[in-house]
Amino acid sequence: MSDQVEFAEIEMGTHQHEGDHARAALAAITVLMSRGLELGTLINVPQSDGPDYQQLAARTGSFLNDLPARLESAGPIGPVLADLAHLRADSRQLATACLEREMVAATHPPVDLDMEVGLSRQGQVLHKLATLLDELSLAIEQFEMSRSTQPHDQFHYPMRSYRDWRMAFYNSLRASVTIFCSGLIWIATGWPDGLFFMMFVAIVCALFSTLEKPALATQSFLHGTICVIGLCCALDLWVMARPSVYETLALVLAVPMLIGGMAFAWAPLALAAVAYNLFLPILVSPMNEGRLDEIMYFNTALPLFLAMMFCMWMYRIFLPVDPNGLRWDMRVDILRRLRRQAGSSRPMSAPEVIGRNVEGFVRLSSMGAGNDFVLERYLGGVLSSMTIELNLLRLRSILERGALPDDANRPIRLMMERMHRFSGRYGGQYGRTARAAGEAVTHLALLERSETNLSVRVEMLSALASLRVIEAELRENEAFFDASNPYLDGALS
Repeated sequence: MSDQVEFAEIEMGTHQHEGDHARAALAAITVLMSRGLELGTLINVPQSDGPDYQQLAARTGSFLNDLPARLESAGPIGPVLADLAHLRADSRQLATACLEREMVAATHPPVDLDMEVGLSRQGQVLHKLATLLDELSLAIEQFEMSRSTQPHDQFHYPMRSYRDWRMAFYNSLRASVTIFCSGLIWIATGWPDGLFFMMFVAIVCALFSTLEKPALATQSFLHGTICVIGLCCALDLWVMARPSVYETLALVLAVPMLIGGMAFAWAPLALAAVAYNLFLPILVSPMNEGRLDEIMYFNTALPLFLAMMFCMWMYRIFLPVDPNGLRWDMRVDILRRLRRQAGSSRPMSAPEVIGRNVEGFVRLSSMGAGNDFVLERYLGGVLSSMTIELNLLRLRSILERGALPDDANRPIRLMMERMHRFSGRYGGQYGRTARAAGEAVTHLALLERSETNLSVRVEMLSALASLRVIEAELRENEAFFDASNPYLDGALS
C-alpha cells in the first residue's frame, strides 16, 4: 500500500503532502496492530477484564464496527474524532480510578489481596486500551489529512528502505552469471542474432533479480511471451501486410493492446501481461513505410523465446531462491534485532522498528508459503517480534527516567541482559530470558502492591505491563523464535 501511495502521488501531478500523511496513517495502523496484540495479552491475565473494562470495551467495539462506514461517507471527520476522544478520556479516567481504589485498598487494612490484584490488572488493561485508542486517533487524523489538503502544511514522513547486503550480493551474482553465460553462448555459437538473445536475458535479469521468487516470475513471464509470439505471428505474417493507412493500423493494434491492458487488472495474469505488453511493440515494430517481414520476425521471436527459457532455467539451477531459507534468515535477523534492542547502546528507534517489521510483512507476502496457515503463522511471528521490540524500548525509557527504585530496576535489567545474549535455542538463553521475564513480573507485582508513592506506582505499572507482554510473547511463540530449528517448513525438517 505504501508503494501504491508513491505511484498515486506521481499520477496526481501537483500535490502537497497527501502521500506523507497516508504513509503516516499506515505506520500508525501497524503500531495499532501491535497495541492490539499487547491488549489481548493483558486480557488473558486472570482478573484483568473487570466490569469497568467490559463496559468500555463494549462501547469501543460498537465504535469500531461503525467506523468504516463513517470514514467512507462524505461527512465531516469531527464527530468521529469527538466520539473517539470521549472513549480515550473515559479509559484514562477509569484507569486512574482503578489506581486510586487500589492505593486505598493497599494502604487501609485489612487488605483484600484479591481485590487489589484485580484493580491493578484492570487498570493496566484500561491504560493499554487508552494507548491503543491514541494510536487509532492518530491514524484517523492522518487518514483525513491525506484526503483533505491543509494550507501551509509542512508535514513530512520519509520513505525508508533497509538494505540486505547478503541478499543484494546473491541477486547481483545470479544476474551477472546469467548474463555472462548468455554472452558465452553468443560467442561460442557465432549466432548472428545472439545479441538479441543476450539483450532479452539482460532485460529479464533487470526485472526479476530482486524478487523473492524469480523462477516463478520468469515462468509467468514465459507464458506471456509465448502468447505474444503467437499473436504477433498472425499479425506480422497475415494482418499487418494489408493496412495501408495509419487509421487502419491503429484499428488492427487496438484489440491486442486492449487485451494486454485488461490483463493487468487481474493479479494472476499481471506478470504475463508485463511480458505481453513489453514485447508486443518489439515483435510488431510498426513503421511509417514497410513492415516486419517473416525473416526479421523469426530472427526476433526465436532469441526472445530462448532467452525466456534460458533465464527460467538459470534461476532454477544457479543459486535458486529457497523461500524456506529466506524465512529462516528472517528469523535469525529478528533475533539479532532483539539482542540489539535489549543491550546495544544505540537501539533502533520506534519508526525504524516499525519499518523493518513492515518490510518483513511485505517479504513474507510476496514470497508466499504455498500454505496460508504457514504464512499466517509467520506474519504472526513478525508481529510478535515487533511487539517485543517496542516494549523493550519502553522498558529502556523507564530505566533511563530513573523513577523506579533499585529493587524494581534489578529484575528488569537482568531480563534485558538475558535478552542481550538471546540465542533462540531451546534450553539456552531463550529459556533463561523467558524465566527472567516471568520472575521480573512476579517481583514487580509484589513491589507494586506495597508502593505508596503514586508516581512510582504508575511507572511500575507501565513496566509491569511491558514485562507481561514480553513474557507472554516469548512463551507463546517459542517455536518461531527458535531459529536453530525449522518452523512449519517441512523441507528443512
